[in-house]
Amino acid sequence: MKLFYSFILAVLLVPFGANAQIADYSVSGDWTSTDLNGAEHNLYSYTDSGYAVVMDLSATWCSPCWTLHQNGLLQDLHDTYGADGMNTMRIFYIESEDENTTDQLHGIGTSGGGSNRATDTQGDWVSDHTYPFIDDASIANPIYGLTAYPTLTMVGADRLTKSWVGSPGPSAQEIVDFAAEAKPIVEGTDVRTILYNGAELSLCGMFAPSVLIQNHGTDTLTSLDFDVIADGSVVASTTWTGVLLPYQTETIEFDEIDGSQYTDISVASTTTDLDPDNDEVALEGLTILGPNTTNNIFDLENTDPAPGIVDLPDNMQNDPASDWATLSVSKEDFNNVTQSVGGFEQSEFSMFFNFWSNTSGASLVYLDKIDMTTIPGNPYLFFNHAHSQYQTEEDRFIVQVSDNCGATWVNVWDRRGSELSTAGASTSFFVPVADDWQSNMVDLSDYATETELVIRLVGVSAYGNCLYVDDIKVEELSAVDNIPSIESAKLFPNPAVDMVTLELDLTSSEDVTISIVDQLGRVNKNIFAGEVLAGNNKIEMDVSQLAAGLYNVVVRHNNANTLNTIKLHIEE
Repeated sequence: MKLFYSFILAVLLVPFGANAQIADYSVSGDWTSTDLNGAEHNLYSYTDSGYAVVMDLSATWCSPCWTLHQNGLLQDLHDTYGADGMNTMRIFYIESEDENTTDQLHGIGTSGGGSNRATDTQGDWVSDHTYPFIDDASIANPIYGLTAYPTLTMVGADRLTKSWVGSPGPSAQEIVDFAAEAKPIVEGTDVRTILYNGAELSLCGMFAPSVLIQNHGTDTLTSLDFDVIADGSVVASTTWTGVLLPYQTETIEFDEIDGSQYTDISVASTTTDLDPDNDEVALEGLTILGPNTTNNIFDLENTDPAPGIVDLPDNMQNDPASDWATLSVSKEDFNNVTQSVGGFEQSEFSMFFNFWSNTSGASLVYLDKIDMTTIPGNPYLFFNHAHSQYQTEEDRFIVQVSDNCGATWVNVWDRRGSELSTAGASTSFFVPVADDWQSNMVDLSDYATETELVIRLVGVSAYGNCLYVDDIKVEELSAVDNIPSIESAKLFPNPAVDMVTLELDLTSSEDVTISIVDQLGRVNKNIFAGEVLAGNNKIEMDVSQLAAGLYNVVVRHNNANTLNTIKLHIEE
């Protein structure tokens, strides 16, 4: 069993069950319930009167729920926006555990932890808080499909919902902003465009706009017209027909357009209605993968802000459809780690695929499109990685390329399990040191004429241990005579059978890593690593375990920033 490893940005929650939580911007069902003081409350009565309703769906035995309860967010909202404040919100704690007793809300029971949900409590929930407390598990389910404690669910004056799962919960400003967007429906005809909900990432600019709308009036809607407006001009139109009752929502979809040529894109309802101010919504949240502007170098040190677990640099994009996100990390993100976590400890940041915490699923990362015609000679993808198995789990890392904007993908590098591992298996959380890293090279010469090559990195978790990736770049495979510090380099015998000697003449002493790479880019990583002195050096290498065939002997030096290769033929 894995022990929990503390990250700086840990999210506290208690998952349970197999419910499907209500999606944000769904229409809330109604409920009526009585609080601990005997007062009755009805959701629709509040929302129809223009109030936003905030509900803390929690359980008395739940520690993260207690953390959220004690942080003061709900009490502050009640004091500022409740009946005795600005009178625009109603705040509730709703006990959602169906096994509990009311005594637990008053701190009467055994210590928290959930081993006995009928008696466990974290303390007195009620005495120091003045908003209403309701003990009614029928609200959390089936109305909101609660999946984890705590869940903060908000219903606006338009009856639409938004939820935040876990502690510490949202900021007060997030709640205020959502409440401000929501207004009661009006008498007559009104169409409200709410938000863009189409594709979040487009590889080459083509995407199908899609928006969520609401019948924000009392009239039933049967036919509506919409335009896509790009830089002030209409570029697409559609008509929706059907039956949309008051409060109900609908998704409006358009055919694909090329968004790469526009700066501002929005969708607008063109149906005449009572409130033209809510007819149009900007397509915010859409990312179009850009052309690479960093000389085909994907440097994790461009991460901003630093340090801390953060999103990837601008020239890398997480696929929003991933099961979990890949982040950029530094040593500051792990307990008691002193070494740098960049490749070979030569930099601060690396890409982090968290196989340790994610029991399954995949995370996909896209690099900005590359114009391969700008690379002279044979183009190669270079990257370093470090990985440890937990035991024998088959964690997997794949490099894929697409020359048709993601319509099809080709695997150009694919390792899993022990083939992916660069360090011994460990049941401890893996953070690499310098010797745990491995260099890799992938021949991309088949794509040398492509002007928009997309490279995708795929991490597939088998619930093993962590994977780190760094020093990603696409460049020409350098020749020996292009490396100033190498006067000469040759292999003998070549072809070889059991042993081969690399004769290396250097003009200055340098740290050197020597690897043997097969035609699929697989690396025999333990050939040589260390300082090579100026002058003539002879380095013997045992190749007896390698199958017959063609290989590249790869020499990296100058802190792995310079590379050269020599062809090696191994015979039977």
